[in-house]
Amino acid sequence: MRIVGAHYTFGVVPTVESLLRPSLKAEQVFIDIPIGLRDRDGTARQCDTAARKLLGPSRRSSVFPAPIRAILQASSFDDARAQSRALTGKSPSKQTFFIMPKIHEVDSLMRTNSRARSVMREAHPELCFCGLAGGQAMTHKKSTLVGFNERLDVLRPLFPAADSLVESALSSYLRKEVAKDDILDALVCAVVATMSQQWVTVPAAPELDSHGIPMEMVYAAVN
Repeated sequence: MRIVGAHYTFGVVPTVESLLRPSLKAEQVFIDIPIGLRDRDGTARQCDTAARKLLGPSRRSSVFPAPIRAILQASSFDDARAQSRALTGKSPSKQTFFIMPKIHEVDSLMRTNSRARSVMREAHPELCFCGLAGGQAMTHKKSTLVGFNERLDVLRPLFPAADSLVESALSSYLRKEVAKDDILDALVCAVVATMSQQWVTVPAAPELDSHGIPMEMVYAAVN
């Protein structure tokens, strides 16, 4: 999703790199994909640990552990588990394995593309909702109707066109193409990307990976 003032556009792109094309003129790209990884060390990223602490018991499980860089091109889930266990003693979750191709794509971009480094930031939707709600994590799962509406309630005061955008996106794509709650996730990241004066990073002083890429998550703190 792209938001400029009260105007918005949305769509599905084939690659993450497509978001960087000059025609989009993107000043910031917030993405729910780990940016900055351990190479072969299983120590948790500080940003993941900090995000779970902020989200508390109700939503901390939504922050999946980032995989190590060494397993990003594993041929199968079993291969990824075997490699990860051999190096770290831990296994990636299936949820993490399913998005590893995208993690690899983003990691490659961040290591080789200077524009990606200048505009692309990691943002976790649940942390974004928590920040916009004054530091209160969402109570219900986003996959439920009450949880979906709970998040829309957070977005409406900040982006009055939220309902129209969600309805348009829902009618434009089949659910097998774009899940209902994925639309909310994209929207909250887009809204936070416009709120640069209120950005906060976790941790406040991000650690760098071996390529000098900050391992951090960005959200907007609203009192």
